[in-house]
Amino acid sequence: MIETISLVVLAIGSIGTLIGSWYVFKTLKADHDWNRRKYAADFLNTWDIRAGAHFRAIEDRFPHLRDIDRTTGKTNEITREIAKQIYTCDPSDKDSWDLRFHIIELLNFLEDVTLAYAHNVADKEMLLSSVRNATIRWHDVLRNFVEIVELCEGNQPWTVFTSVVEDWKRVEAPKRKPTA
Repeated sequence: MIETISLVVLAIGSIGTLIGSWYVFKTLKADHDWNRRKYAADFLNTWDIRAGAHFRAIEDRFPHLRDIDRTTGKTNEITREIAKQIYTCDPSDKDSWDLRFHIIELLNFLEDVTLAYAHNVADKEMLLSSVRNATIRWHDVLRNFVEIVELCEGNQPWTVFTSVVEDWKRVEAPKRKPTA
């Protein structure tokens, strides 16, 4: 009789432990998902702070650069020749020198965005719905600059940025299921 009672208690304890473990897993997963969304929200809240001055500096030099050319239907871009002039400029050419670093810092920021996306640090759906189109547009505008940097330096410093943008252009990322 005591053996039967002890087996029943052991079985109930095991089931309770299993249910508790499942609950802890679900709670930790929901917390992890919430943290990813919070990170994305915080990241997006600093978008203008971290990138606004760079956007402004580039568009001051090239007004309406991000606009679509109404005659061709294509996005304007910094040409290969202008990109080379900017990247290889002499520090004494203060305007081009400053613009060079605004472009580099903007590309570094966009690399941060795409790294957070690629490595699931931030919520993918939030990044896609908020910054996907702007990031693709800046990629297209600055692609010649990126190519000139690769040519001059012998490596590509923004590989995640370029590969994620190419993926974003091809397919839409799957939507996440609600967790709460």
